[in-house]
Amino acid sequence: MTDDPALRRRQIRARTTLIASADYLVNAVLLTLFFMLDRIPLSTLGILVALSVFINAVFISLIVSGRSEHFEDPSLTSWQVATGCMAHLLTLALAPQIAYAVAINLFIPLAYGSLHFRQGGFILAWILVTMAFGAIVHFHSDTIYIVATNAVDGYLFALVVSTALGRFLFINAEVSTLRQRLQNKIHALKKAQGVLREVTEKDELTGLANQYAFHNILRENCNPLIGTPPFFIAILEVGDMSITNDDGTRNKIMRAASDILSCRLRRSDTIARYGERQFALLLTEPSEATAIKALERALEEIEHTNWEYYGVIPPIAISAGLAHWQRGDNPSDTILKSEQALYRAQASEHQKLVVHEDKPKHRAPSHATNSLAPQPHTSKEF
Repeated sequence: MTDDPALRRRQIRARTTLIASADYLVNAVLLTLFFMLDRIPLSTLGILVALSVFINAVFISLIVSGRSEHFEDPSLTSWQVATGCMAHLLTLALAPQIAYAVAINLFIPLAYGSLHFRQGGFILAWILVTMAFGAIVHFHSDTIYIVATNAVDGYLFALVVSTALGRFLFINAEVSTLRQRLQNKIHALKKAQGVLREVTEKDELTGLANQYAFHNILRENCNPLIGTPPFFIAILEVGDMSITNDDGTRNKIMRAASDILSCRLRRSDTIARYGERQFALLLTEPSEATAIKALERALEEIEHTNWEYYGVIPPIAISAGLAHWQRGDNPSDTILKSEQALYRAQASEHQKLVVHEDKPKHRAPSHATNSLAPQPHTSKEF
């Protein structure tokens, strides 16, 4: 099997065209039987067989050579189905005396369009072919025989019906195989998409979601159609690790901190690696007090970790900023608020957690000095 996708598609199209050629061959064999029984003249047989050979040679050469790639439908399905229907109508016009056999095979070419045509296309084809069939029957009403006139014709009619049924089943089997291949391709594509998503949205060091994934989660939770209840966003940063002179030690510290956060927070919370030394948390706590308690427990455990095991003396510092998201807020603004709170915590002399507080939304008293000047954000420190 070739590894070139374009060549592989061309081979599949050529195979489908060869199957259609085999269908023409079956028709040629049946017409030969009618000729041997003096039901059709040799000239009619010659014209129809020569036309079948010419049609198939044209389609196969276009597909194998790659020239069909210039068409909107590279498989030329519509053209092949239309040509097949016209070939059967021509057979009916040239040999009306075997109309009963041609009528059975008339709609077989449409089966090849089962993966290409839409419902409207099949209905249109059915109307056009039916009208053409009716026109031929009308103009050849004196020579058309729809029923078998003797025992031999009856046997031929049974043979035509049997081969038509077999060809229908064969075409349906091919369609089923193509559908199964398509399903397998879709399954493989979904699996590949899952792997790609895991690679692009997962932090390789800690196994947590990365910054890109965290922003996606925020967008999903902040969708107004979902109606997500208010939550808290926290940004944590491990203190300056310049005291450690190797990346391996720094990686151990970040992995240990991520493990502590994962164990101390609830499953409904989201933890992500937000930067080289930062973590981002989405806390679904019902109130600010419970969110603060959850963070304090995690920070306390990180602070009391035996960092000497990782080669760090003295213990590292960790700071955090917390902000509240409510419906209608921009999640990017909430992240900015939590980062501002983190900077205030880092500027403090002691390790602490700072909660961002928006300015009061009520109107200032009219007698207040400079009441129109913007008021700065405030923070609570712990």
